[in-house]
Amino acid sequence: MPKAPLFRQDGSSVGEIDLPESVFGCEVRPGLIHQVVVSQRANQRQATKMTKNRSHVSGGGKKPWRQKGTGRARQGSIRAVQWVGGGRAFGNQTYNFEQDIPRKMKRGALRAALSQKCLDQAVLVVESIALPEIKTKAFAAILKNLNLGSGTLLVHQGLTEKELLSARNIEGVRLIRAADLSTLDTVEARSLLLVRDTVEALEKRLGAQG
Repeated sequence: MPKAPLFRQDGSSVGEIDLPESVFGCEVRPGLIHQVVVSQRANQRQATKMTKNRSHVSGGGKKPWRQKGTGRARQGSIRAVQWVGGGRAFGNQTYNFEQDIPRKMKRGALRAALSQKCLDQAVLVVESIALPEIKTKAFAAILKNLNLGSGTLLVHQGLTEKELLSARNIEGVRLIRAADLSTLDTVEARSLLLVRDTVEALEKRLGAQG
C-alpha cells in the first residue's frame, strides 16, 4: 500500500499515513496523462484572434463600375481584398480548440498522475492547517517547516478564510479544493501537500474505478 509522510503544521513528524491503493497505487500511464493534459490546456485557450474577411466588412454591395468598356480592371466590390478598407485574404479566424475527453479517461489520468507523484515521493500530508489570524508570514512559516516552497500545490477540503487569504500572496504556491483537482494541476505541481481529510475525499471521488 502506498504511504506518505505525515506532519503537523509546525513541521514535526507524526509518522506515515496509508494512502488508498485505488487512487495513489494505480498503473502510471504516461500516454493517457499526456492526452488529458493536452486537452485541458487546449480547453483553456480563448481563441480570441479574428480578422475580417470580405464577408465581415460592411458596404460594397454595388459593383463599382460596369464589367466592360471602362478600360479598367473588372471589379465586383469595393470591399474585395485588394481595396483599401476591404476584407483581409486568408486572415486569422476564430477557432474552437476544445477537446472533449470522456469522464472515465479524466479520472484514470488523475489517478495515474497522483500515483506518479507518490512514486516520486512528492506527496506530503499535514494533519491540519489552522491560523489564528490572516497573516501571510504565518502561512509561509508552515511551508518552511515542511521544507516546501515554490511549486507547491495544497489540496484541501475546505480551509477557512484566514488560511485562504494568508496563502494568496505567496508566490508559486497554489491552493485547490479536492473536488476541483485536475490532472493538469497535479502534473504542473512540484510537490503535493494534502490536508489529512483530503485523502478520504479523493478516495471517495476517484476510488471507484470508472
